[in-house]
Amino acid sequence: MNTKEVLLQKYTDNDNQLGKRELGQLRRILLTEVLDNIISNDCLNADKWLDKKKSRLDKNKLASAIGYGITPDNIRQSFVKQVKEAEEVLRVAGKIIAEPKTNCQIHNENLEAFTSFLKERLDENGYYWPKNAKGFLYRKAIWAYFLDIPPEEVKYLPSFISSDAELAEMLSNIDILIAEDQVKSIDYKRESALEEMEDTMTNRALSAIRLQLKEKSEEVVLLREELKETKQELAELKQQQKSLLSQGLTAFKQGSAH
Repeated sequence: MNTKEVLLQKYTDNDNQLGKRELGQLRRILLTEVLDNIISNDCLNADKWLDKKKSRLDKNKLASAIGYGITPDNIRQSFVKQVKEAEEVLRVAGKIIAEPKTNCQIHNENLEAFTSFLKERLDENGYYWPKNAKGFLYRKAIWAYFLDIPPEEVKYLPSFISSDAELAEMLSNIDILIAEDQVKSIDYKRESALEEMEDTMTNRALSAIRLQLKEKSEEVVLLREELKETKQELAELKQQQKSLLSQGLTAFKQGSAH
């Protein structure tokens, strides 16, 4: 049996359940088959897979075709490369006629989707929130769960995790809920927790360096202003001295004449 058949058999034998990694592998295989079918035969049947604007592949349609609990967000986050490659083929074939999304649009959609994901989890009383060694929400893990990939595969967090005020407040509130045992939580493995702590320490160190640089820059500006003022004062004193010397010499000449 090939990999797909093995995973399907295991899914059936385990009461329609698979581990996260194997489930992701099965979804990837099925998505690949669907995309290959869409772009086959010169993309003849591609139109029915596009959104109403014919600007991209419809993630809802893809999710329905794949099944196995996959959602449009899973496709958009975990399989973005595969989908983009297929969309590029469709664009060349003239099936996709609109321009691709800008980074700003993608950023806003990701932020909205992740916020919705957190709200849905908060409504699930039985959901276990991953926490780090300090007892707070382990952000890298919850982002990985949103992407539906193992936390070890997360190389970086999106900037809006800390820059968006509304999301930052929501994450802080989840920290409080975990700390006060108002929601269920589970300790993530210590290595990952330590990694997050190291990241936090690195970020703090960088912030401290940036603050020092800012302070030094401000000092340089002040010193330049002081130097400018000092040079001005020196020039004025030289002018005054020159004027006094000129007046003294004139008085001396007048005195000599008498």
